[in-house]
Amino acid sequence: MITKITIENFKGISLPVEIELKPITLLFGSNSAGKSTIFHAFLYAYEVFVNRNFNPDRTTLGGDSVDLGGFETFVHQHELDRSIRLGFELNMSSAQLDIEWPIAETLISSGTSSIDLSSLGSDVWKSEIDVCIGWDKGAKRPFVMAYKVNLDGEQIIALECEHPQKGVYAKINYRHHVFLWAGSLDLEIEESIGVLDYLFPMIRTVSDKRFWEEGIEVDIEIFDTTPELTLGNPPTADAPDLGSYRVFEELEEGWKAVFFYLLDEEKSKATLQGVFFFGTSKWNESQARERWELYQNLDELDDSFRIKLNGLNDALPIPGRSLEIPIGPSESTEYRFVIDLLSRLSIAPLQVLMRELSEMRHIGPLRKIPQRNFRPAMSPDRSRWSSGLAAWDFLDNANEKFIDRISDWLSDSDRLGTGYEIVRKRFRELPSDDYIMRILEQENPLDDLQIAVEGIKQLPEKKRIVLRDINTLVDVEPQDIAVGLTQLIPVLVAAFDFKGGMALIEQPEIHNHPSVEVGLGDVFIETIDEIMSCRFILETHGEHLMLRMLRRIRETHDRELPEGKKALLSSQIAVYYVERTPDGVVVKHLAIDSTGEFIDRWPNGFFRERAKELF
Repeated sequence: MITKITIENFKGISLPVEIELKPITLLFGSNSAGKSTIFHAFLYAYEVFVNRNFNPDRTTLGGDSVDLGGFETFVHQHELDRSIRLGFELNMSSAQLDIEWPIAETLISSGTSSIDLSSLGSDVWKSEIDVCIGWDKGAKRPFVMAYKVNLDGEQIIALECEHPQKGVYAKINYRHHVFLWAGSLDLEIEESIGVLDYLFPMIRTVSDKRFWEEGIEVDIEIFDTTPELTLGNPPTADAPDLGSYRVFEELEEGWKAVFFYLLDEEKSKATLQGVFFFGTSKWNESQARERWELYQNLDELDDSFRIKLNGLNDALPIPGRSLEIPIGPSESTEYRFVIDLLSRLSIAPLQVLMRELSEMRHIGPLRKIPQRNFRPAMSPDRSRWSSGLAAWDFLDNANEKFIDRISDWLSDSDRLGTGYEIVRKRFRELPSDDYIMRILEQENPLDDLQIAVEGIKQLPEKKRIVLRDINTLVDVEPQDIAVGLTQLIPVLVAAFDFKGGMALIEQPEIHNHPSVEVGLGDVFIETIDEIMSCRFILETHGEHLMLRMLRRIRETHDRELPEGKKALLSSQIAVYYVERTPDGVVVKHLAIDSTGEFIDRWPNGFFRERAKELF
């Protein structure tokens, strides 16, 4: 499930904006502050990851309600030198990478012990995916410049593409804890950090090669001779950890340099500590310092293995297709395993994100009222959620239990109290010139009644959704009722359809009385789950919606929750205030304590217009 989004250089947003998502996430702010920009970033993410469309105007989820206008329009300030960044954090508790990307059993042995490597990555609990999308000035189109994956807070791979014609390069962090003998594996093999550099030592950086392959143990006799020059912090002869060092020697006519490397156990990285220079007049101190600085720079830059990939036109990998990394003979078992493992760790999280985005729904601020004699769409069209019509499609095929639940919430005076319930009528249409009509109109229709009944049964059954006044029992069609109710029903359907994914709802309270608005707060509380996944992102001006949620938090804390009402904890809700500044759109998180009080000061006061009018 998606737990955080990061947005940069998109529409009004310039500097990175991070929004941590809770089961209920509310966005407040004045008109044109940038709340819809956050929604549009989600819609754009769907296009990027699911459709591989980096230059959309109309979006799949937004339909005719949202026109992004293309990259040149929505990149910040229309500056094509900028790159748009979208980042997502995922809780992987309900997704296992080894199931997303299966790998055949692969055993590795050391002495009498062996271990199956095919489950590597299965215990990852958090992943982060970050993409940067830039503009190709020659082709006049956007492309993905960078794709990065972090697992459990540590980057494991980055794909980079400076320009589509220059190819894609991968930076692989073979020191990630997933690969380490001391990390995910219960086996330890000498002369290697983990499984990747054991199987393919060529991926090691210069410092690691010098430690593991070219370095030798420190000979105590090296300290018997005083070096002409010492740089850095090499060990002393009596250093307690001297046995953990290795030395790499450079020999040339008349001089010798001895470089000391030490394995940083915490970072699983060999680092250059110092150097002794021995020799005569064949070199001078300036030359020695230049060589020392050269190796120091290599040591600092030497963080991961970088290699050019095959088979990609930009930095976004293709779901279901293995990465093509030329690090060894393709026919070898070890090569196939490493490619599968790197593909699992870099692409399987992408597949999880795509699934989350694919289940997402967007409900726009102005929902359409279904026309008379409304017929539900026959073909799936996710954009109909944005207009609200998908909710009426859903009701047409929903089971009676679902419709009864919506009706209970609509009609119950202790809930929304609208005074209406939903009724799904079933009927068959009989043309006036049909033979059945002629039978029914004849003088003695009973003679042929059975024929008429059988004929009616053969007619196609149709359905119609109406709203029934619970007081007068009069049925009315959606076109004939208060507009607020027609705006409310798509929100209720999205909320109570638990099979649906995250719902992005703009102005859920629009055109409704405050009494309905507070009840709507209970709708969202009632329909969130217990595993802290984000169900709703609400863009709202609803003071009463917020007040109801704060009240439920307070009642939960004080153990005074009314009977039949669901508890709400402050940890299940996130409130953000969005405002426009000279530096672009900024988003401020407003923390709430366990009693339902705001910890952070509400910018300019909580709905200050109300207080201004009253006082």
